[in-house]
Amino acid sequence: MLVSFRHILRVSGYSRSRSLSYVTTGPHFKRTGESLSAGTKSEWTMALSDIPERSQAVLEYWFGPGYAAADDSFLPRDKMGLWFRGSPEIDQYITEAFGADVQKVGEGLYDSWRDGPPLSLLAGIILMDQFSRNIHRGRPEAFALDSKALAWADHAVATGADRALPAILRYFVYMPYMHAEDLAAQERGVQLFLAAAEATEAAGPDAAGAAGALRMALSYAEAHRDVVAAWGRFPHRNAALGRASSPEELAGLADGTIKKF
Repeated sequence: MLVSFRHILRVSGYSRSRSLSYVTTGPHFKRTGESLSAGTKSEWTMALSDIPERSQAVLEYWFGPGYAAADDSFLPRDKMGLWFRGSPEIDQYITEAFGADVQKVGEGLYDSWRDGPPLSLLAGIILMDQFSRNIHRGRPEAFALDSKALAWADHAVATGADRALPAILRYFVYMPYMHAEDLAAQERGVQLFLAAAEATEAAGPDAAGAAGALRMALSYAEAHRDVVAAWGRFPHRNAALGRASSPEELAGLADGTIKKF
């Protein structure tokens, strides 16, 4: 996901963190105490021993060690270049460190993560939706796991696992909607980012940084939706996927009226 993050860097960061935890009832996850939609920062108890080691490695690389003790105020500024800029060096590192994990999640060897704690579900989504793009940049394989990532995101939303996560982690649960070449999924993503932004804003000034990041994500979600609404797909992907572009798409890509994300 390569987007400008100057606005995000201007919003306030986090000032303290609390323990993260999850409570399960069957396959469902919920926050203890008051509801997230009310803007509370209820605490969670979590044993990292319950989280698969490889999913911990994914999350620590992507968010830093603070993810394991995060609340809605958590915003790891030092990771924003990794998330929003990228580089050949980052792509190479992710390929070497996590290439085998991306292959395994695609083969179904990590499917237990989907039904495990919300953090392991999130790690699987990041492998499929983010790391796959780093590893296979510019090739069809970059998008090969998008449908599975979207299915995991749907599962997170259906079970409430998304709402069991701090705001900035929840952000990445919703990214598969932004990447989908499907208008219904795009519309759902816009609504999810909007709800997350509003809930995080209601959490108070400590969460202003994460709220700003979610508002920025909402604007990009709307822009992605508008492209899919107009064209039924992302024309800028055509070359990587070996698809023929229409004359109108070629003109729009050339003059900038069709965004290249």
